[in-house]
Amino acid sequence: MKNKHSNQDEPDMISIFIGSWNMGSVPAPRSQASWLLCRGLGKTLDEITVTIPHDLYAFGSQENSVCDREWVESLRAMLKEQTELDYKPIAVQTLWNIKIAVLVKPEHENRISHVGMSSVKTGIANTLGNKGAVGVSFMRNQNYLDILRLLSLGDKQLSSFDISLRFTHLFWLGDLNYRLDMDIQEILNYINRKEFEPLLKVDQLNLEREKNKVFLRFGEEEISFPPTYRYERGSRDTYVWQKQKATGMRTNVPSWCDRILWKSYPETHIVCNSYGCTDDIVTSDHSPVFATFEVGVTSQFVSKKGLPKSSEQAYIEFESIEAIVKTASRTKFFIEFYSTCLEGEESHRGVPSTSCLLEFSFPALQNKSSNIVTCLV
Repeated sequence: MKNKHSNQDEPDMISIFIGSWNMGSVPAPRSQASWLLCRGLGKTLDEITVTIPHDLYAFGSQENSVCDREWVESLRAMLKEQTELDYKPIAVQTLWNIKIAVLVKPEHENRISHVGMSSVKTGIANTLGNKGAVGVSFMRNQNYLDILRLLSLGDKQLSSFDISLRFTHLFWLGDLNYRLDMDIQEILNYINRKEFEPLLKVDQLNLEREKNKVFLRFGEEEISFPPTYRYERGSRDTYVWQKQKATGMRTNVPSWCDRILWKSYPETHIVCNSYGCTDDIVTSDHSPVFATFEVGVTSQFVSKKGLPKSSEQAYIEFESIEAIVKTASRTKFFIEFYSTCLEGEESHRGVPSTSCLLEFSFPALQNKSSNIVTCLV
């Protein structure tokens, strides 16, 4: 957010809507109000909060055969109908039928800068775009790693870091395609009783996160809504778990394929106010999911009022650093600090069990919204 072309005070807190929907390769219904208004199942907004327009809306969609212009205009029309505001599209990116569209309030349009868009193909041989990401979606762990490594977004000076380290707030949404490792009849019994905790214990995404294989230090709000896939089209009462294919009968157990996760810098403000799915949009075998957030933001530019004297210099201080080197040899090691805010590279070289006191300072930058320092041993 910036104020380069705006005379208004910059907000230090904004509200964000994040939505993801696998549309099932069919046109969307005319009304998708429940998706925009976070109405349905799970953690939803109260009747007062739901009437307050969000500062930013991000819509992720999969198996979306609508052309980009038509899709964006339909989103703008729906937002206009619900909020009476003319939201401005700032980014649209497509990889085959995977799309992301980001729209903001008119007052924020001139506060947005350095818009970047990218896509990664993770389909067959990493060449087909039927699976992949437009900054948002993937299938399975290796796809997750490819997206972290190859998605080209953010400050180019930070290209040595994966995207989870380049931004103050990062939201990951989409049809992630993780399933439940449980017999189909047991799954259906738990769903009928609205007992989701036993199912979440066998959710493949949760299991992989517990092993620190994917989404390290990402957050996800508690799931209190039923699996969003695989419904019978035209209904939300029945799951269809068998599908006839050329290779034989395929079983797709009901699962939470559609997810929204986030990762923010430590000590930054972020609160998830809703996380759920609609129960009245039935054109696809997936239900749309939604989440809303209150997040803290900082300016990328110096205020027109100037910097206070106390902000002329900043510093990072490590009071102590301890490294445990797991090796049978007596090889030496070194610690390197990388940051776009450092004029050069600082390092301390030593031997195992060496402790040190490091202190360094750097001039306050006038064109960076956030800085990254990582310690590599």
